[in-house]
Amino acid sequence: QDRDYTGAPFITVSHVKVTNGKVHANINFDLPYDTDNLSEPRLQRPLYASLMGTYDLAAIVNGRVVAHAPVKLTPYDSFRTYDELKPEIDAVTAKAAQKNNRYIKTTSIGKSVEGRDIYLTVLAKDKASVDKYQKVTHPAMLNDPKKLQADIKSGAFGDYKVPIWLNNIHPNEAPGVDAIMNYFKSMALDKSMTYDTVLPNGKKSKTTLNIDDALKNVFFLFVYTDNPDGRVHTTRSNAEDFDLNRDNSYQTQPETRSVTEQIAKWSPLSFLDMHGFDSNFLIEPSTPPHNPNVEYDLLIDHMVEQAKAMGEAGIANTKYNYYHIPYEEHRKTAEDPNYVSKGTASGWDDASAAYTAAFAMYHGAMGHTLETPESNEESTKALYYSSAAAAKYVAGKKEELFLN
Repeated sequence: QDRDYTGAPFITVSHVKVTNGKVHANINFDLPYDTDNLSEPRLQRPLYASLMGTYDLAAIVNGRVVAHAPVKLTPYDSFRTYDELKPEIDAVTAKAAQKNNRYIKTTSIGKSVEGRDIYLTVLAKDKASVDKYQKVTHPAMLNDPKKLQADIKSGAFGDYKVPIWLNNIHPNEAPGVDAIMNYFKSMALDKSMTYDTVLPNGKKSKTTLNIDDALKNVFFLFVYTDNPDGRVHTTRSNAEDFDLNRDNSYQTQPETRSVTEQIAKWSPLSFLDMHGFDSNFLIEPSTPPHNPNVEYDLLIDHMVEQAKAMGEAGIANTKYNYYHIPYEEHRKTAEDPNYVSKGTASGWDDASAAYTAAFAMYHGAMGHTLETPESNEESTKALYYSSAAAAKYVAGKKEELFLN
């Protein structure tokens, strides 16, 4: 609060060695404020923003600068400020146009309280895939679902793709924003993603997501953050000090209105909301009670399966060795009173559509809230690989999921 930190330096120099006139040294950039986790306590989250920036690293001998270089100081390697998002989106889009010609379109879907753009990127195999979904598939879903189901089963409907939405709403839960950007880059530029997952027997196994094959079945909607002002000010709430993840029912804030309009426009099949920070890696679907207006019998089985696929990928490619699904922890506790959960067995209910992921379920989405433990690169990777597993799950079961 007073900005009078007097603890030990968090940037240190060690192992200084001079050989034939060349100086070698290790420079270690640690975490400030005597913490090993910038996500806790919450007070530290806005504090680190005052330290971010590009600084001049100088070597000085007898008062004379003999060498210098710029050093960018961020909480972790892939952290982006809000102002860095759009230039990187544009650069990736231009590179993809030269490399593989995948369809990528970024628009502003609305403005924040302070007037910043909320960006949405659509990434697909081609424009025709998106046009068919918007002009044919989505209207048919809403107006005559029984006929659409019959036409898909008979083959009369032909080729179609379904949308997967990656979202962040609390931008001080920073890894969510950067995981979405990292994943967008992979989907835009790479041919495939190979990553570890965990088999039912507990052993790791390699799996590959062929991106061109996936784009024959799905397309992506990336909203890097619903809350641009929060990214700028390193806050959970928007500039009106309102938690947008409590506003999806009433839609009192401009950011919420912009995002919920798009959820209604696209009816994503899978909706992944990137959050933090739970002490363990947590993936919703939620614990009971459930809202009677959500068609749970059509969603829950696949939501649990998809959550498991995301969790296994998240822990297999990071330092984390545990994830939990509140719905499953609640079920196990209800079935066995002696069961001791390492995770959360209650309190993550979806009784309210105030939460963005729960709101998306009203539009037919398998809505998930993903909570990582830390604000660092490992938590960013956990969300990144969870997204890959979610896409692979949807692409592999597209028809079964979409008919529901």
